[in-house]
Amino acid sequence: MQSHPYTWNYLPLLIQVVIAAGMGIAIAGLSWFIGRGRASKIKLDAYECGVPVEGDARGRFSVRFYMVAMLFILFDVEAVFMLPWAVIYRHLPALTGSRMFGFWEMVVYLGFVVVGIFFLWPALRVIVESVYSVNAFGVNPRFVGLHNFIAVLTSGSYGGSVGSTAIYSGLTTLLSMAVGLLIAVLVDGVRRGRAVYRTFFAWTYAVPTAVVGTLWLFMFNPQVGAASALLNDIGIKWNFTLNAFDAMTLIIMLTVWQQAAYNFLFFTAGLQGIPKQVIEAATLDGAGAVRRFWQIIFPLLSPTTFYLLVLNVTYVFFQTFAIINIVTQGGPYNATNTMVYQIYLDAFQNSNTSIAAAETVLLIVLVSLLTIIQFRYISRRVHYQ
Repeated sequence: MQSHPYTWNYLPLLIQVVIAAGMGIAIAGLSWFIGRGRASKIKLDAYECGVPVEGDARGRFSVRFYMVAMLFILFDVEAVFMLPWAVIYRHLPALTGSRMFGFWEMVVYLGFVVVGIFFLWPALRVIVESVYSVNAFGVNPRFVGLHNFIAVLTSGSYGGSVGSTAIYSGLTTLLSMAVGLLIAVLVDGVRRGRAVYRTFFAWTYAVPTAVVGTLWLFMFNPQVGAASALLNDIGIKWNFTLNAFDAMTLIIMLTVWQQAAYNFLFFTAGLQGIPKQVIEAATLDGAGAVRRFWQIIFPLLSPTTFYLLVLNVTYVFFQTFAIINIVTQGGPYNATNTMVYQIYLDAFQNSNTSIAAAETVLLIVLVSLLTIIQFRYISRRVHYQ
């Protein structure tokens, strides 16, 4: 069967990662033994290594780079490229008598390589895929220009996903930021046990999305859920599997519950940066709590608020697939079918990668435009001093 030139082949990549992980472990161990044996014979001054070196520090120093390479390889695909950089860094000075760059410079250069290969290159592949048409088996690519984009924009299902995304992102961003700010202000006013409250309100963000989705799915299950039974007892007929409003409400509450903790952390940090003398002066002038908040605290929090606004919008557009897939699967009747979930349906359920690529490009363009608008207009209201 002819392979599609614009699709990824995951098997060679998996084999490469496995081999790289084994090589990383082997080389890390070998470097440790060699470095340990040669440590007493090799002296490295502070200028060469960037840190004070005494005794067997050379052996530990070389081991550090190999261990970084090994850990990156084991925990992330990008680290396939960390091993050659570590080898070059370790052995190039001995061969040339000079060092080209330091450890942190090497990490920065590696970051550019990672971004280029694992972000920019896939983005370019998606753009190329979006102007081609292939069959369900991913073969026989045919250039169609903007036909995929026209098909997407004239599709009723995609229009519905755009509307659902607008409602979901708008309400989630507004509510999660409002709840996070409210909790941060209340906790900041606590005198005793402030650290306990901060830990209690922040831990929800540390819970994995899969766990959160499963937990809420059981809580609000129409048949066995405790929350559903409570709602029915007070006269609210709850069934998110049949009612579109209930389904959208559920995923909004779920996302707000988790994302508010993230906003709480940043608002808490922003509140700590507000000079207490300003608040005390306003209090002596007779300003009440509400007036102090709107005229002093909230304007001084505008940089944090603006940052969280951009971040929350991006989060809802790109990183809420797991929540929808676990809880509603885009239903009922496509009521919670967002743009990112529509991409998944077209790519993996309908086996139409060309349409999914076009939808991906449109999603990236939309989020980019929203970000530009936010920086162009909303940032004017941000006070950094």
